[in-house]
Amino acid sequence: MAILNTEPSASVTTSLAIRDSSDGCTLPVRVHPGARRNAITGIHDGALKVSLTTPPTDGRANQALIAFLAGELRIPRARVTLLTEAASRAKSLRIAGLSAAQLRAALGGILAPAEFTEAQIARMKHSIAQLDHGEAVSSEHVDKMFSDWRRRRTTP
Repeated sequence: MAILNTEPSASVTTSLAIRDSSDGCTLPVRVHPGARRNAITGIHDGALKVSLTTPPTDGRANQALIAFLAGELRIPRARVTLLTEAASRAKSLRIAGLSAAQLRAALGGILAPAEFTEAQIARMKHSIAQLDHGEAVSSEHVDKMFSDWRRRRTTP
C-alpha cells in the first residue's frame, strides 16, 4: 500500500512576514474585496492573500476580514484587530494570544492544499492510483477527487 506525503512544505508559511508582538503577533494581509467567494488564496510579497465577497464600503470588508480569519483560525473575533489603514488593500492585523510560530502552524494547515505544486499533485495522483483497493481507479476519478477536495478547502 502506498503512503501519501501530504505535509505542507516549510516554504508555505515561512514566506509570510509574521512578527511576534507583546500580546501575540502581527500578520500582514493583502485583501481582494468583492470577490466571488471568501477564501485564503495564497501569499503575496510576505502577506496572506484573502479574497472576500464583501464590497469595500463603509468598513464592511474590514469587519468581514476579521470575522473570516477568526473563523479560519478558530479563535474569537475579539482576538483579531486591524492595526493599519482601513482603506488600503494592504493591511496589518494583530492576532492576540498566538505567537508567530503558532500562527504559522495554523496557517500551514489551511494553506497546504492550495499550495501543492503540480509535481506534488502528480505524485499524489500516482500514489492514489497505486492503492490496492481491489478495483481500478481511473485518472478522471482521481482528478475529480482532487478538484472536489480543493473546492471544499476554499469554500466558506
